[in-house]
Amino acid sequence: MKCSLLATASLLLCLAGCSTANMTARHRLNWGGTFSLAIMSDKEIAKVDTEQLCGFHGFHVLGTKRIRRELERRDIFTPEEWTIIDKQQIAIGKSKLLLLASWGYPTDTNRTTTAKGVFVQWIYQKPTVNYEAAYVYTRDGIITSMQD
Repeated sequence: MKCSLLATASLLLCLAGCSTANMTARHRLNWGGTFSLAIMSDKEIAKVDTEQLCGFHGFHVLGTKRIRRELERRDIFTPEEWTIIDKQQIAIGKSKLLLLASWGYPTDTNRTTTAKGVFVQWIYQKPTVNYEAAYVYTRDGIITSMQD
């Protein structure tokens, strides 16, 4: 699977007139997101921002094991939090990093800044027949409530 994906990526890059050999880790990440992580070295993955790694981990696709190893190396989550993430769940009182690592990036966000803090509504489309939305609310990066 990885070889065929790399071949496809190489073909696309060839058609686009560039190669991954000339791309920096940041360019590869911007170019293809989670797919880019699959072709990045462990040293390059170690340079990726923690929030981005958590978001890519939440997609549960290519390179998730390598991303998890890097997040474990950074000691971001407790064993209890990894259990929540492994079940693709979230919990009130946990960080937005746990939300990203469990569910990935949201479809959309709405941000409000007040004297009492930064409030964000995270909107996720559920992969159901009607694509119902789930809403998660954070205050200063901590999950405060959820609605589905």
